[in-house]
Amino acid sequence: MIQVNHVTNIGILKPMNAVNNGPYGEKGRHGNYDLFKELKIPYIRNHDASLTEEYGSQHLVDVHCIFTDFSRSADDECAYDFTLTDIYMQNALEMGAEVFYRLGSSIEHWAKKYGTVMPSDFLKWAKVCEHIILHYNEGWANGYKMDIKYWEIWNEPDLDEDDSLNKRTWGGTKLNFFEFYHVVVTYLKNKFPKIKIGGPALAYREDWAEEFLRQLKAPLDFFSWHIYSISPEDMVAKAVRIRNMLDKYSFTETESILDEYNYMEGWHKVPFRNSISVIKGLKGAAYTIAVFCSCQNSNIVDMLMYYDARVRKEYNGLFDSDYLEPLKTYYAFMAYSEIYACDNQIDCISDEENIYALAAIKDNLIRMIISAYNMDATKEINIELSKTGRFQVYIIDNIRNLEKIFELHGNAFTITINPNEILFIKEI
Repeated sequence: MIQVNHVTNIGILKPMNAVNNGPYGEKGRHGNYDLFKELKIPYIRNHDASLTEEYGSQHLVDVHCIFTDFSRSADDECAYDFTLTDIYMQNALEMGAEVFYRLGSSIEHWAKKYGTVMPSDFLKWAKVCEHIILHYNEGWANGYKMDIKYWEIWNEPDLDEDDSLNKRTWGGTKLNFFEFYHVVVTYLKNKFPKIKIGGPALAYREDWAEEFLRQLKAPLDFFSWHIYSISPEDMVAKAVRIRNMLDKYSFTETESILDEYNYMEGWHKVPFRNSISVIKGLKGAAYTIAVFCSCQNSNIVDMLMYYDARVRKEYNGLFDSDYLEPLKTYYAFMAYSEIYACDNQIDCISDEENIYALAAIKDNLIRMIISAYNMDATKEINIELSKTGRFQVYIIDNIRNLEKIFELHGNAFTITINPNEILFIKEI
């Protein structure tokens, strides 16, 4: 049974529907601008934009792509190439989203490293970042006043061991990174006390994270971390561990931001191929809604960022990479945007196995979303509401994409749902 009490106000809805990266193509000609805008994404993280040919490849976002010659003065306007990053940022803002700016480099799998090499001068690197922030927030170098709030330092510095022969994300040691973070954040927070600066976009190593937090003396406005899993429960369990770790070391006001996640059975051939297939289909959409519901209901994750909204053959369950047509997860995001637009979350309790549910209220009208992620068989679900009303029911299944299937009147219903289907229920 699912029970909904519209009187019990749980709190505000958090941005569970943020993503990595933004729209594709040229406005007015081709691309997915209009479709993307309809999703009403609250935040776009710009990590891995430099790995994308359509955005401009190795000429945008990453610090070494903007400030291409580290021997030049950090104060020299002519040393910065903002052109393609400006376009990317403006396009993201035109979607109605805020940008979550990752300062650092995308992952480098190749033999020679460029952006992931440890900076030779930590303070100078911080000063380069200072000027990037000045460009986008204070108009420096013919820049903008975008009021970007979140600035993330680096990405996945814990991915490889210190003695690894192929360090893909951080070329130095663990202790080098701890010093680097301290120097950079201390400098930037002194210059920009009102913005939020954090990191380190933890890949997976919680022992590394604990050591990082234990020794940290610099500010940490948010702690960002990643997980790829098939289980929403695993994600919540990790979120609990991260929150407990932050509180243990007195970072009680630090936000916990999960800024990379997706369905993943494993990284080797067969499980990886199967995962990509799931991501592109109905089960991937049901998984995404199950994650939204689980993390919002847990109330310990402050933001979620789906990886990835770039138009590519892997990871992106939003758009078909050949024709830019919406996939099932696109409609899942569209349904959740209706929830996120509400004033407050309300009490919604489900005792059904593999049924994930979330309810909210706007103008005293209930909205509700249900995911039957990974359910084994068709099931009848009883829904009890604390108020009587008229409700429209929409479905995402193998055939339909957020289409209205019927209306219900009253305050108690029985609904049939099949494995991995998503229902969106709206009071009118």
